[in-house]
Formats: sequence, structure tokens, C-alpha cells
Amino acid sequence: GAVSAAVGVANPGFHATRAADGYAVANQAQEFAATLDQNGFLVSAGATSWGLRLTAIGRGNDLAAAGAATLHAAGNRVEVRRNALTEWYVNGPLGLEHGFTLAMPPTSVATGEPVVLALRQQGAPSASVTDGGRSLRIAPAGGSVLHYAGLVAYDARGVELPASMSVDAAGTVRIEVDDGGAHYPLTIDPLIQHTKLTAPSPVADDFMGVGR
Repeated sequence: GAVSAAVGVANPGFHATRAADGYAVANQAQEFAATLDQNGFLVSAGATSWGLRLTAIGRGNDLAAAGAATLHAAGNRVEVRRNALTEWYVNGPLGLEHGFTLAMPPTSVATGEPVVLALRQQGAPSASVTDGGRSLRIAPAGGSVLHYAGLVAYDARGVELPASMSVDAAGTVRIEVDDGGAHYPLTIDPLIQHTKLTAPSPVADDFMGVGR
């Protein structure tokens, strides 16, 4: 992701531009557009639109509302800052990277439970869990297939932490990270992939977000 981010900084075509309630980014190389605001993101690829909005954070089932946020943008990077949690996006030739940086452990009575980020889906039909909880697949009938995939979490030392995603009955996406022994801040970093159904090649994945 570092090379993609660096190229995106140098090329104004990858920079965020002001939109109604936030920012918009475009990526011609990856054939997508996205809107980013205080409520999350919405990616449009072909006829498919899908996104997530952060609603709560905590441990286990002891979650608190994510709270008010402020938006900050510089070049190809957009940050959504909420106290100890920063949600961020970086646009580059390999795609739109989406991540979270948690400066300190969340306040919770559920000591010992995993850190949880709860996100509400918006746009396309509900995602299904794949890859043992490390990916989500969004596949509306007749539309482009999106994959919210490659979930990775690591601490300040670069030590990778156990992490997984699930979708509950209400369609809420839960990202869980075991922070036992971790040194804060933590980085939680999934990515988005776009599969073009009309591609002639059986290998039709285009990266719309790059983790790590």
C-alpha cells in the first residue's frame, strides 16, 4: 500500500474533492468512485453500490455509539476523527485503502473480550462472510461483485493480531480484534476488491483497496 499511497499523493487525479457532506474520490484505473463523509463510505462500481458506516465501538457486546466526528483531507488521504479512533482512506493506483487507527483501548466493562467495531451496511444487499471471517462478499443479482477482504490488524510493534468479521441477523458487520498483550495504537485494515463480471479473463479481480 505504501507505493500506491505515494503515487496517489503525487497525482492530483487521486486526490479527494469536496462533496455535499464530505469528500469524493475517483479512480479511473480501478473503475470506481466513492463518497466519504462522517457517516462512512459508499463505493460505486458499475451498477453496484455498497458501503459501511461506523456505528459503535467497544468490547464484546458492551458497545458505545461511535459519536461525533470531524473530517480532514489532504491530497489523497481523508481522515474521520473520533476521539481515540481515526478512520482513514487513502486513494492510489491500486485502489482505495480503508483503515482504522485506535490510539488506546476502548472503555468497557467487558474486560478480556475482543475489541469490536460495529458497522452498518448501506447500498447493495447484505454481505456474506467468506474466507473464515477475513472477507465479506457482496453480490447483487446482475451487478459487479465486491469483496471487503484481506482483514489484518497489528499493533504499534507491527505484531499481527487475531481478527475476524461477522454479519449479524440485522446485517451489522462486526470487526473483532483480540488485543491481548498488544501495544497501542492498533491498526485495523481491511480492503475492497471489485470483480467485473464482464471481464474476458477468469482472473477478474481489480483491487479497490489495499491493506497493510
